[in-house]
Amino acid sequence: MLDAATPIFRLYGQESKLRSHINTDPGTHNYLRENREAFYGMVGDTFFKGDPTFRAKEIPSDAEVKSAETLNVPLPDGNLSLQSLALRLSKPLPNRAELPVTDAQGVARAWRDEGRNRLRDVVRARRYETKAWSIAREQGDGFKATSWRVEVGEWSVPVVELTKGDPGKTVVLLADDGRKASAAEARKWLHAGYRVLAVDPFAVGEARVAERDDLFALMLSAVGHRPLGVQAGQIAAIARWAKSERPAESLSLAASGPRTGMMALVVAGLEEAAIDAVELRAPLGSLKELIETKQEYRLSPELFCFGLLEEFDVAQLAALIVPRKLTIREPNERARTELGGLGAWYKTWGADWEPVH
Repeated sequence: MLDAATPIFRLYGQESKLRSHINTDPGTHNYLRENREAFYGMVGDTFFKGDPTFRAKEIPSDAEVKSAETLNVPLPDGNLSLQSLALRLSKPLPNRAELPVTDAQGVARAWRDEGRNRLRDVVRARRYETKAWSIAREQGDGFKATSWRVEVGEWSVPVVELTKGDPGKTVVLLADDGRKASAAEARKWLHAGYRVLAVDPFAVGEARVAERDDLFALMLSAVGHRPLGVQAGQIAAIARWAKSERPAESLSLAASGPRTGMMALVVAGLEEAAIDAVELRAPLGSLKELIETKQEYRLSPELFCFGLLEEFDVAQLAALIVPRKLTIREPNERARTELGGLGAWYKTWGADWEPVH
């Protein structure tokens, strides 16, 4: 900022009016006494130059500070909290919750296609191009593991490819705790004859920012992106890459947990050509659960996607997947209730619906 502003001040002959100060006492992020006195000095030099009565030292004021007990003002009975306000405002959401279950499939198709466009706008989805390099290979006990570095637009996404024998289909595997914690799920898919691509998208597993990753997610939102849209774009790009390698094979998307479950729903809603089926294990039943349980932003920043609940809840996102197969495993009661009614929607499309397990 100084580099950008200094030439402007120089043009006006006012370089002394632009200053910086580095605080070392105590050197924290707060505006404590040493910082304040540096500012007072700037005020004195600018507005009180030559005034012998001006002092840049702070006047002692500890005795004027009131205690927390003195400042405490009791709230009236029944006063609304931020949570109760949020619950009240979210009650009628999403705005277009009802699915057009009708024999006229054109109406249903129009709802789905228009919904996909709205979802793309809400999550600020981008279509990334990919470049992939294999960086390590291991083999043993009939299994083969290949580590890939996949460049997805400006992002680098870690991927491990697992195979047993000569599989005839592929699954892209996601997990809230990262790919290292999904060994049991990977074995299940391998034994079912799948090539497994275990992926850690942005802010998950190995792709987490080392410190304060929630602040990085906030910064993404501040500059116009959405963490959920970034994750969806990464996963969709990897699905297209995997499909291009084996175009004749089916490709499934499987996710374990509420975070990656939401990513999978968004990806499948936006990427129809590459993804043939979706399986969710222990997904969210509703975005409103975040408010009801006072979920912390730092634990799942992508779920707090601005404007998402206004347009879609989990059931409406799941409805965008039709006519492809959606399987729900280990749902909580909320998911069982919210998603259990999708059978009629699938029937409208003449598609198979597997009841929520």
